[in-house]
Amino acid sequence: MTAANFCCRNLRHLANLIEERRGGAYGAVILGVLTFCLGLSLGSTVTIAQAPPNVLIVGWDGVQRGHLKEMISKGEVPNLMQLASEGNLVAIDILGNTETKPGWVTVLTGYFSEKHRVRGNYHWETIPVGLTILERLEGYYGDENIFTAMLHGKQGNMNGMEERWIPVDGWTKPNPPHTAKMREKDSIQYWYVPRQQYFYTKDNVDLFKSYLSKGSPLDNMNGKTGEYTLQVMDEYSGSEQFAIFVQFNSPDKVGHKRGENSQEYTDDIISLDYWLGRFVEKLKELGVYENTLIYVTSDHGFNEGKRTHNDAPFVFLATNDESVMRRGYLVDIAPTIYESLGINWEEFEPILDGRPLNEPYNPPTWD
Repeated sequence: MTAANFCCRNLRHLANLIEERRGGAYGAVILGVLTFCLGLSLGSTVTIAQAPPNVLIVGWDGVQRGHLKEMISKGEVPNLMQLASEGNLVAIDILGNTETKPGWVTVLTGYFSEKHRVRGNYHWETIPVGLTILERLEGYYGDENIFTAMLHGKQGNMNGMEERWIPVDGWTKPNPPHTAKMREKDSIQYWYVPRQQYFYTKDNVDLFKSYLSKGSPLDNMNGKTGEYTLQVMDEYSGSEQFAIFVQFNSPDKVGHKRGENSQEYTDDIISLDYWLGRFVEKLKELGVYENTLIYVTSDHGFNEGKRTHNDAPFVFLATNDESVMRRGYLVDIAPTIYESLGINWEEFEPILDGRPLNEPYNPPTWD
């Protein structure tokens, strides 16, 4: 992210706030004056990008911060560090359940589970309509002006399916369906799978895909998700503003199978770093990288040396957003993105639980 882009983005943010409070014409005049003054101070003319920034949120499912620190010290994630050199790399902690379902929903909404209603992998309701970043950007910019996509490598905890009633007698697999509970209806025993958390969300974004890693071997789970994301960028990024969330599920699966301290876990994160580099290359090839904010984060870590993550609250945020200035919590990522886009998130209903990482924040000692 160049200095000129950063300055222009913040000028737009200031103008948006002025427009909300004093009217559009007043905001436009102030923006013009500030732009002129900035041009004089830099000794050159500043051209404000006509298109608002794009957003790419890259999810690395189950990457433990401590393990990532060790890899950074060995130079094993060069693309992540290059991205962070243009913005920042900060510690992120999780307040609450360290499972996949609530973790990603917290990232995408800026709410704790009391508001987004997803309390765990086996205890959830559907997310209320309009709470995710992608839905809010659709509403803010207008559906015709922005392309939004949710792309998931995982299926079980990352889909938008309707509730299912599966007759037990007709189920031939050794294990019950994921998250299913046995229930009786009309004297028949069923495996009941509740409606999934993204049931409403999937209909309010332009593209929703789950289980992109289907059929992939354990040592190469990222290829299908990465290639599909590149295809989406090719098809949509040139014509309009975009906001894309892509979730790679492989670190979580490898961690469960081989353990957090395994070489396979390390190798998988190296693979994720490779795909981050491919995304950056594609955005540069398309001529939109300089106007794209990228955020790489995780939904939970792993218990040290274990194959579980029941108490794994330590993750990270890497970004080329140079306004990010401090560490924080998972719930802070969504308001950070809104702040960088110049969107007045403080007026959202319900009130966001997080605070932007691009401004100082001293929480009250008693509230």
